[in-house]
Amino acid sequence: MERTILFRGQRKNTEWMFGDLLEYEGKMQIVQHHFNGKWSIERNDVVAETVGQFTGETDIKGIKIFEKDKVTSEKWGIEGTVIFDTGCFSVLLTVANCLLWDVGQKPALFEFDDLIVAAQ
Repeated sequence: MERTILFRGQRKNTEWMFGDLLEYEGKMQIVQHHFNGKWSIERNDVVAETVGQFTGETDIKGIKIFEKDKVTSEKWGIEGTVIFDTGCFSVLLTVANCLLWDVGQKPALFEFDDLIVAAQ
């Protein structure tokens, strides 16, 4: 099983950064690796509250789903927030404040292709 480890975080100027996560000198940073004949590393400070990990799944439009994303399902008429809790990603329903789905179990109630990530 192949698993992509990817994080994102938002800079103070609202630009989203994608890469590895580093906590350095009390700051959260997204680290990007570049190769142009030689390797270089770019570290960007991000707002800690915006940091989220990629779930490994995409929505119906092919958009990557990250922790803290707001998601909806038109099929089921629900909306919620992606969270990471007790070792798995779940959707916390906005209205009912209950867990609906987790990546490890994928109950038949709904699948990833039912989800739409709200605009960031």
